[in-house]
Amino acid sequence: MATSPSHSYSLSPCQLSKSFSARVPGSKSITNRALFAAALSDKPVFLKGPLESEDTQVASKALRSFGVVIEELDGGWLVDGRTASPQGNDHEIYLANAGTAVRFLSSILVAKGWPCRVHGTDRMHQRPIGPLLKGLGELGGNIKAKLDNSCPPLLIGSGGLKGGETAISGQVSSQFFSGLMMAAPLAKEASTISVTDSWLSLPYIHLTAALLKSFGIEVDIDEKKGRIEIPGNQTYQSPTDYDIEPDATAATYPIGLAMLHGVSLQLEGLNLSALQGDIAFVEVLKAMGADVENLDNSLLVHPPKELSSVEMDLKKIPDAAMTAVVLASIAKGKSRLSGLKNLAYKECDRLNALKTELCKMGAKVDVDEDGFSIEGVPLDTLRGAKIETYHDHRMAMCLSLLGTKVPDTVILDPSCVNKTYPRYWEDLNTWIKSAQ
Repeated sequence: MATSPSHSYSLSPCQLSKSFSARVPGSKSITNRALFAAALSDKPVFLKGPLESEDTQVASKALRSFGVVIEELDGGWLVDGRTASPQGNDHEIYLANAGTAVRFLSSILVAKGWPCRVHGTDRMHQRPIGPLLKGLGELGGNIKAKLDNSCPPLLIGSGGLKGGETAISGQVSSQFFSGLMMAAPLAKEASTISVTDSWLSLPYIHLTAALLKSFGIEVDIDEKKGRIEIPGNQTYQSPTDYDIEPDATAATYPIGLAMLHGVSLQLEGLNLSALQGDIAFVEVLKAMGADVENLDNSLLVHPPKELSSVEMDLKKIPDAAMTAVVLASIAKGKSRLSGLKNLAYKECDRLNALKTELCKMGAKVDVDEDGFSIEGVPLDTLRGAKIETYHDHRMAMCLSLLGTKVPDTVILDPSCVNKTYPRYWEDLNTWIKSAQ
């Protein structure tokens, strides 16, 4: 199927002829939230089925530096934060390019009043987090950008959070709200977090709220008024065990493989009741002509004979939208995928990166600040290319799907998948072999 020296991964076309099943690793979104919540809890928490990846390793290392005990056991992690404590004003936390960890952990450290310096890769130092800094500051937190540019490195001081009211934009990242939501229960007084415009990724905010409630935290979301209310002086309460469902974004890759090859897929461990907002990718599949059966603990996806073009606002599922762009590039007709302006601020500028690499293969893709305009082309007219990944895991994974159909496709820097899905290449080969 492929060779994988450290600098490239060469894919070979294959033909899938029968249905297959797949189960992807635990949710990145849930693992990160649950890890921090467990570290704040009054008693140990066993996290079942967490995602083991560079991002979660970075977060775990940072927590351990404050004295949190994280024991890796069969089937999960036992997390005990009762021995955690501040480490002094000169304590440094390196979080690589883990955007979720930067936003969540920084918020929590501000709320705890534990001084430190938070930094990461060069790319991380280019990713603005102004709304989060504004929100934490208005709630009485002591945090600032070292270079006064709204980007990491961040300097966190003592004092904790007072609480009160703040209002920030919801058009850049829902993680700013989730970070504030995780910090606010530790404030001295109640907090009201309002959106100044509208929420771009509301499902992730509901995901955070659901997880907080599992840890005994009271939170109320009023969508009509655009605000979140959280009482202060709360204690994170251990649920003892916490199950982490498979990653709905990662699930788009075996789904995309099945759609491209015209075979059915049984996706294990996820159904339409999943906490993760990216389960809404199912609506993209249906719009493209697929049939999806919702079972007790899985989804059964049947692809159409020919993929149809779509016009959809995908602002609620920006990460999963990348797989939709790949499918739309070979769908019949013209597709418009909008609501995706925040893709420009991810691990790379995903709007222009996707356009560049797909056009390199012969696809017809245009972008503007809000998304993609795509004219589908026949799959057999695409040509192989050396695909730049821009150190972005999702670029590698979504574009690798085309390499199972298009000769001479080479993925550069394949190890970037370690950020969220270290065994991706092994799983891709397993899916292919099981369907041949």
